[in-house]
Amino acid sequence: MSQDVEVTDEEETLDEAESTPQLSDLELEGDIAADYVEGLLDIADLDGDIDMDVEGDRAIVSVVGATLDELVGDDGEVLEALQELTRLAVHRQTGIRARLMLDIGGYRARRRAELADYGRTVAEEVARTGQPKALETMSPFERKIVHDAVAEDVTIRADVVTARAVAPLPRLAELAMGVVRPGGMVLAIKGRTAAEELKAAGSVLRRIGARDAQVVRAGHGKVIPATTVVRFFAR
Repeated sequence: MSQDVEVTDEEETLDEAESTPQLSDLELEGDIAADYVEGLLDIADLDGDIDMDVEGDRAIVSVVGATLDELVGDDGEVLEALQELTRLAVHRQTGIRARLMLDIGGYRARRRAELADYGRTVAEEVARTGQPKALETMSPFERKIVHDAVAEDVTIRADVVTARAVAPLPRLAELAMGVVRPGGMVLAIKGRTAAEELKAAGSVLRRIGARDAQVVRAGHGKVIPATTVVRFFAR
């Protein structure tokens, strides 16, 4: 059976290269973001209480109120746009790229629970039927929630895991190994950087129990262009 694992995006890849922010920096981001969001609420003549917190290496700004559905929008589209505007406002004052998260009306908490249930349900169906299943369209943040939910369920294992993401190969391999059966195969789609990344990831692949890692061209002679992947097996 095969399972597609999409676990990250360019944002997370870049984050790994950046230094871990200090708590004081994250608190400052939260303060700036809260002031900006409060200004937006005043302009829109909407009431809402603003809470600030720090979770891991990310500032969290939450707006709670009874009439904020219009600030979330269909499938959270308005919320995502407001989050980007808020990040830009923080960047304008600090000069530092912000990763803060904006939540309105508890939408993200509800969405996280829904996606975790969805991910486990899909994974169980794939394990039961042996057939791959395409996931609904999601943001990188949402895809990671689904992946984490599946990876936490140690009863779900696939014979073949196809991993499609721009994360570095070591990170991608560690995540994929969490859902592949012993002896199963992982196909990490990497493109033109495959050989270079495989060479750099050797120590990590050995540590996590990967074997027979090599670069292969999938679909050669059948599709143009062929896909370059790193293939390895779980011990």
